[in-house]
Amino acid sequence: MKNEKLTFQELEKVIEQLKSEKEEKQNLFQILFTDNRTINLIVDKETGTIVNANKAACNFYGYSLEEMIGMNLNQINILSEKEIKQEIARITDNQLYFYNLTHRLKNGEIREVELYSGQIDIGNRKLLYSTIFDLTSQKQTEKALTAAKQKASENELFFKTVCEQATDGINLSDLEGNFTFVNQAYCSIVGYSENELLKMKVQDLKVDSEKSVFHKTIEVDYTFFRTYKIKCKDTSVKYVDLSTKKISFHNQHLVLGIIRDVTERVTKENELRIAMDKVKESEQQLSDIFSNMQDAYFEADIQGRFVKTNATAPKIYGYTSVDEMLNMPALNLYANENDRKYLIDLLSNKGQVTDFICQGKRKDGSEFWVSMNVQYKYDTKGNITGTVGVVRDITDRKIQDEKIKESEEKYRNIYDNAIEGMFRTSIDGKSLQANKALAQILGYKTAEDAVNNVNNSASQTWLYASDRLKYMELLDKHEVVNGFESRFKRIDGEIIWVSMNVKLIRGENAEKLYYEGFLEDITDRKHKELEIKKKMENLQWHYDIAIQRELKMVELKKEINELLVKLGKEKKY
Repeated sequence: MKNEKLTFQELEKVIEQLKSEKEEKQNLFQILFTDNRTINLIVDKETGTIVNANKAACNFYGYSLEEMIGMNLNQINILSEKEIKQEIARITDNQLYFYNLTHRLKNGEIREVELYSGQIDIGNRKLLYSTIFDLTSQKQTEKALTAAKQKASENELFFKTVCEQATDGINLSDLEGNFTFVNQAYCSIVGYSENELLKMKVQDLKVDSEKSVFHKTIEVDYTFFRTYKIKCKDTSVKYVDLSTKKISFHNQHLVLGIIRDVTERVTKENELRIAMDKVKESEQQLSDIFSNMQDAYFEADIQGRFVKTNATAPKIYGYTSVDEMLNMPALNLYANENDRKYLIDLLSNKGQVTDFICQGKRKDGSEFWVSMNVQYKYDTKGNITGTVGVVRDITDRKIQDEKIKESEEKYRNIYDNAIEGMFRTSIDGKSLQANKALAQILGYKTAEDAVNNVNNSASQTWLYASDRLKYMELLDKHEVVNGFESRFKRIDGEIIWVSMNVKLIRGENAEKLYYEGFLEDITDRKHKELEIKKKMENLQWHYDIAIQRELKMVELKKEINELLVKLGKEKKY
């Protein structure tokens, strides 16, 4: 009877130990799955039925746990039932599959999700353990462990299988920091093998500049969470989301650690922070520009009343302050109210107006010239809420424009009424510009006729190609030719003499642009020169005859004197 009593006590002890282990596993399961903030589902592979879901999944999809258990995947996945079965069939033992999917929440909202799924075998039952990440809110830091959902009675092997298939790094360490367990994801993140890590301490991965959080973890009973820097085997530093909690397992106090590599996210957050700083700096610069710009800036509501201006606006229009102009009708600043109506018509047709020139009116009633750039302002729904614009005082510009206009008209009068022909031709001889005198010289009625009809001066105006060849050689060599005389043919066939002063015009990059110059009709002068030449030739002929006669008389006189001497008489000449 004593032996039987001892056997019964031993049995009670075993039962108590099993209950303790069950509670420990339930607590561990509660941490890794039920309370995990990552969305997790366990699905029957054969039927596609959801077997279990954690709180995060229920919160995300909007269903209660009772509603989710027994629900088929096609109720949350927008793929067809056939497509879902095909994807499930691809998942085999010890392999983790990754998907980008679209899921539907209870309220009908569509979410883009990233799903990691692997097969686990519980007895003869094949289950899929799936972890879902909501890509539509991926900026939010995911703090939870990707772990397996199982019933309270599942064994330690199930826990290890879940850990090995998790995408987050999971580790257990004793209270001194010695690693006692690491999953493959943890090894991949830090770059050490499992055997190497089991000989190390958690503190060995601490970056020198970081404060240790390990001892703080064992002093508190709640889950400790923060973003932390760790040192990898290759000496590189990674940012991880670190979640640690002191737990009891097999009557031993351990520290459960979960890490997620967020280096890319932190890097982007830092880049975003820098970008935001630059944005703030740019906003400040824009604010400074807005306040100090020399142009007036306005914003008006749909009724045409000012709701915002910069400090320059009242200065230009003669008001004392910005406040004095707020709520003022924009019409008050126009010298002619029809200009305002015309501007609104243009805005209605085009949506924006650039360099609209009109006369503005100051507070004292004086008028001045302005140039406006105006466009509509819209709300988020695309409705017109008013206008925004920039106004520049162009009074000085208008005065200058008038002077330029007068100068251009003066030049045009000189150009059109010049006695000499003035022209511009392209490099290949096409007429680009001509005045009235040139048109008359070449026999055209108007300057426009000369420009439109002379497309090849070499064949249309030059009488001899050899003259043009010589002319072009001089231009190519000197780029300027003065007083070049040649014979031209008019449109009516008449041959005329002309004298030209021509210059080659080059562009900014020294490329040849065109020729321009002056042309004078010297036909009368050439005819007079020819007439004078003929007269001079005739005079020379008579002069030569007279000289010859004089020489002959000298010879005769000499002969007479010689005869007189022979006769004994005195010389007569």
